[in-house]
Amino acid sequence: MRFMSPSLFSPCSIMGLINNDVYTTSTGVEKQGTYIAFSNETLYVSQAGGLPGSEPLYTIRANYRIFWDKAARDAGKGFLDLQSISAQITLTELNTNVYEILYSKLKTIYPNTSDEIRSAPADPVAPADPSVPAPADPVVPSDPVVPSDPVAPSDPAPVEPIAP
Repeated sequence: MRFMSPSLFSPCSIMGLINNDVYTTSTGVEKQGTYIAFSNETLYVSQAGGLPGSEPLYTIRANYRIFWDKAARDAGKGFLDLQSISAQITLTELNTNVYEILYSKLKTIYPNTSDEIRSAPADPVAPADPSVPAPADPVVPSDPVVPSDPVAPSDPAPVEPIAP
């Protein structure tokens, strides 16, 4: 297999989709505001052929999970349904972020969605100024150790034998 860009497996800026339409589960439960995501799912890539003299085609496929809502997903609760989606892409597209392609395809199935965007990581904390001394750790007083003389064990009290 050819070398593929690391961006192939990098998550995209979209973490998931919030479905603004009513979703009906396989058991008939209806819910608006479900959360759709590729939560820890494997991404499958297979060569799908292509025309001679043209760029080869690939099929990408992944399962996606539908959760009650984003809070349920974030809390690690179980999902309502597990579905699969696939797309045919070229070699050029294969070397891009294929999660973006799969999310675009999901939006054709669920057209009334809102992107749940991954928040940017916090800015790194600046290192401390080395010219300013760090505060000293507080000293916790300990109980004074008082030496003691060894004491011999006392003789045990005599025990009366018990008659059979």
